[in-house]
Amino acid sequence: MQNRRGRTLVTVSITVLVIAVALVAWSRAGTPTPPPPPPPAVTVAPVLQRDVAEWNEFSGRLQAVDQVEIRPRVSGYLKRVTFTEGREVRKGEVLFEIDPRPYQADLDRAQAQLEQARTEAELAQREVGRAAKLVDVQAISREEFDSRTSAQANSVAAVRAAEAAVETARLNIGWTQVRSPIAGRVSRAEVTEGNLVQAGPPDATLLTTVVSLDSMYLYFDSDEQTFLRYSGEAAQGGKGGGWHGGHLPVYLGLANETGFPHE
Repeated sequence: MQNRRGRTLVTVSITVLVIAVALVAWSRAGTPTPPPPPPPAVTVAPVLQRDVAEWNEFSGRLQAVDQVEIRPRVSGYLKRVTFTEGREVRKGEVLFEIDPRPYQADLDRAQAQLEQARTEAELAQREVGRAAKLVDVQAISREEFDSRTSAQANSVAAVRAAEAAVETARLNIGWTQVRSPIAGRVSRAEVTEGNLVQAGPPDATLLTTVVSLDSMYLYFDSDEQTFLRYSGEAAQGGKGGGWHGGHLPVYLGLANETGFPHE
């Protein structure tokens, strides 16, 4: 009976296993398999190939090529300021006028002295002519003739000195009108009418300043590596000529402008 019971237990366990396998197979066959997910959406674009220029941006400062400090060449009282501060002026335009009356008096005196010297020179020339005739007939001594000849030479030198004094007086008259030596923009008047201005270094009075506008310098600072890189590119562009042989364009944009419109 024990052997029969053992075989019965084995038979029952095999039957249960078969039923369990059948139930699993039936459950899998009845449930549909989910479909695979769709492929993800991918945006495709063609690759663009082009040359890109490297550039660096710096903060720069502008400076005029010509900058002149206007100072008087003659001393005197300032009579008139003839310009409007901050406007553009032409080359040779009168900016200040100094009282010319003392220098006009000097010119008149120099002209009078010139006339006097010329008269004395003419008299000395005539005396030399008469002395030449008298010395030939031995009416006067050779010493007196030499004295008259020397006086005539001195009178000629006096005429030249008087002519130089007249020219100096005319220059002083012209310098009473202080003119701009360049075309550009004038600054404010440092001295107003009625003040005494001094001429001559180092105490010449500063009247105003004029800066040029047509051409200007642009200064900017960069680091060492940037400088070396651009200098190498300039050398290659200029076939080994360095900065002088190469061409590296620089573009400028002012504070109230968009981009860099000025080359």
